Amino acid sequence: MEKKLSTYEPIEGFNRVASALIKENGLSISSYEDFDRLFPDQAKPIITYDEFFEQMPILKNTDKFIEAIRNHNKKDSICVAGDYDSDGVMATVIMCYTLSRLGYDVHFSIPNRLIDGYGLSTSSIENDINQYNTKLIITVDNGITGAEAVDIAKKHGVNVIVTDHHLPDNNQIPVDTLIIDPKYNLDNFSDICGAYVALKLCYALIKELQPQDKMFIENLLPLAGIATIADMMPVLEENRQLIKLTLNTINNVKYQGNDPLYKIIYALGGSNFVKNPYSIATEELISFSIGPAINAVSRVSGDVTDLVNKILECLEKPWVYMPSFINMNITRRKMTDELLKEFSNNFDENNIPNSIVYVYDNNEYEYNIRGIVGLIANKISNKYKIVSLVGSMKDDKVVELSGRSVPNFNLYDSIMRIKEQHPEFEINGGGHAQAMGVSLLYSYIEQFRTALEEDINQNAKIYDPVVFEYEPEMEDEIVDTLGDLQPYGQGFQKLTFKYSGIFLSYDNENKIAIISDYKFRMFIPQNQIDELIGTDIDVLFNISYADSNGPIFNVIKEWKFFKALWQVFKNEQIIRIVNDSYRFIKETWFVKKKIRKWKNSFPRNRKTIFLWKEEWMIIFNEAKPKYEKLDELLNDTLTDIRFSN
Repeated sequence: MEKKLSTYEPIEGFNRVASALIKENGLSISSYEDFDRLFPDQAKPIITYDEFFEQMPILKNTDKFIEAIRNHNKKDSICVAGDYDSDGVMATVIMCYTLSRLGYDVHFSIPNRLIDGYGLSTSSIENDINQYNTKLIITVDNGITGAEAVDIAKKHGVNVIVTDHHLPDNNQIPVDTLIIDPKYNLDNFSDICGAYVALKLCYALIKELQPQDKMFIENLLPLAGIATIADMMPVLEENRQLIKLTLNTINNVKYQGNDPLYKIIYALGGSNFVKNPYSIATEELISFSIGPAINAVSRVSGDVTDLVNKILECLEKPWVYMPSFINMNITRRKMTDELLKEFSNNFDENNIPNSIVYVYDNNEYEYNIRGIVGLIANKISNKYKIVSLVGSMKDDKVVELSGRSVPNFNLYDSIMRIKEQHPEFEINGGGHAQAMGVSLLYSYIEQFRTALEEDINQNAKIYDPVVFEYEPEMEDEIVDTLGDLQPYGQGFQKLTFKYSGIFLSYDNENKIAIISDYKFRMFIPQNQIDELIGTDIDVLFNISYADSNGPIFNVIKEWKFFKALWQVFKNEQIIRIVNDSYRFIKETWFVKKKIRKWKNSFPRNRKTIFLWKEEWMIIFNEAKPKYEKLDELLNDTLTDIRFSN
């Protein structure tokens, strides 16, 4: 759907751009109080750490957590049971570092992503108890579905505290256990990540048990902010204050080489940010660089023990060198490309379903693909705008799937409905509305596919993404308002704009295209640049504020990108060619020869060619009535085709 901001109906008290952001993100604001609740950073900007912690809401059961730690013998070992993703890594660091500063004997245990999978396992619990004589286990970013493992720990006389942020599965919730989970306890705002849960608890712990030492907690706050973005928490309510303070801190330490946060950022994919004197830390730095670099460690090697230890050492001894982990992210990209190629070879793009459930054969690859399937699911879901579950066999009976959804469908609720309707599938899993992990019996995989497709048909909501025509006369209002309402992310997405102009030039080194009066950051293959010069072009883009030189117009890769190769007057013939993200010529090079042949014979055979979406499709007609019918069809559908996902 295409709209204009100049004719957009504003909310009372807000300009048109702010009104569009609020409405198009589905936020309900009927008063200034609603706005202040959703955007506390606008109502009362927080500048200092003290201000942040003073207004930070306290989680339910925090008092019981403090009491449990106070009563624990410092000589008895504590195990922090974490997770291997960005959120789990940061939550583990925050909890371990705090307990260590308080003088407790603490160590951590994180499952190997490629061997153990997600969450608490009975074997890991028993091994840890035997090795360390553990007396207390504190879970971070997991545990709400770990009833079996918690029971095993209790049988060994070990106390367990669950701190998590995931949605609970009623059949797997630990009983008679202290649980701090904002979703389980129904806190006022429950959409926070596991690392932020850990930060809240640790700050309360330090304030109560060792208030003179609470300054060190400031080094931990940015870790929770990084996890909030990387774990795709809503950029609303208290998360906004945390994210803003985190980004401000990253910008402030950019040139402080011995600051622990500087070293962590540099080692985890932020080297280009640090080296570029004009760069500004925004949510994009974490979403596209730091978060993926952290996750790549477990995706490639399975084990994040070294990463956690290096971050802990960096916090304790900031003068110590912290090695880069970016090479693992490079390896991860190569693995992802290979798996995507296999999927593309087996996927019919002419018949796209509402969902895909795809299982890879582990034996066909030299490396363990278990850590990559979530990325594949995410890329498939983004590209085709469908629900995607991708996985591999855990053993000869059970398949493990990583799922990603689309904005109009709650995947978690869907899987829970299917689980209830089909207990024979033996479904287990957990996660969020848009992402979750699932395991089930492989013998029921076809029935599961059918059940998922039926559930989508019954419960998916209509989703019609909006594109705004970029109106130069509104440029000041657009740029200023979007800049003022940063940061963006899950739950508060940027506006998408369309701009039409003439492609004038391209700076290949800086990836900057000049289209009529504006510069756009975009990638174009070297062999296609000359073809574009002087052509009419439509681009879809959003605006980034990651450069001190001014706003950046970023072309959105996930959206369709179009190029008109040539046009002929309508009374003779019309040839329209829609190029999808410039992959058209590369992927279907043989079409080039046919186009040249048709062009040379034009207009004698009077054929109409229309190529759209990633597959190419040739529609031609010889007679005028057929042409008129085609022209009518194009007029009705061209806009929808161009701006559909």
